Amino acid sequence: MSGLLDQMRLTFETRMAAHDAMLAHLGLAPTEDDAPLVYDALRATLLACGSCQCPKACMEWQNSGIDGPPPWCHKRGTFLELQEACAALERSSADTV
Repeated sequence: MSGLLDQMRLTFETRMAAHDAMLAHLGLAPTEDDAPLVYDALRATLLACGSCQCPKACMEWQNSGIDGPPPWCHKRGTFLELQEACAALERSSADTV
C-alpha cells in the first residue's frame, strides 16, 4: 500500500507543480488578500490541474516560451478566466489609488 500512496502523492505533487508553474507562466501571483476575490477562478484551475493526465507535457509547454495556456488543455478556459479575474482585480486596485 505504501508504494501506491507514494505514487499518488508524487502524481499529485507533479500536478500541483504544473499548476504553480502555469500561474508563473501567465504572470499571475494572487496574494492571500487577493485569493478570496478570485476564489472561484483559482479553485477551477486547481481542480483542473488536480485531475490533469499530462502535467509533464504542460510543463514542457510552459518551458517552450509560448504565451498562454496550451491550446490542447481541456481546462484552458479556466486559466483564461483566472487571468481575466486577476486583471480585473489589478484594474480595480489601480482605480482606487
